[in-house]
Amino acid sequence: MQRIIFGHIVNHREPKGTKYVLDAIHKVRMKGLDFGFLFGERLPHKAALKLYEHIDVLLEQFVIGWYGAQAVEFMVLGKPAIAFIHPDDLKKVSPKIAMEPPVINAYPFNLEDTLVDVINGRYDLQALGNIGRQFVERWHDPEKIAARLLGDYESVKEKD
Repeated sequence: MQRIIFGHIVNHREPKGTKYVLDAIHKVRMKGLDFGFLFGERLPHKAALKLYEHIDVLLEQFVIGWYGAQAVEFMVLGKPAIAFIHPDDLKKVSPKIAMEPPVINAYPFNLEDTLVDVINGRYDLQALGNIGRQFVERWHDPEKIAARLLGDYESVKEKD
């Protein structure tokens, strides 16, 4: 089994839940498991993109309750992300999106167990990466988003 490299890259620690990430990483290290961890803080975007090349699984955010742009960037590369997806927020998006976000969901209180599961091979990271890439192409394509927004705008405009 290949050694997993986790990564956590932040501009601001609080909204990303960095304290939970560092605590979970420490606890997993104390268990003696073999993995790597790369941490970047306040990096220029170009440097963060370069760091992505060395990370297998992104530890995205554990406070906000949804994945962010960084997870989307990571999924474009065909790599999985772990983030806290709040169940209430799943109710606010299209059911099609809610059924398929390819993000490994972890709460701050179970992040340690999630990391252990990833290290022990519980998740098919390559499959998740492939699904993530398809998800981004389907739901985060800027041209498709613009077309949907234009359609929404036109329908509202017609009602006026």
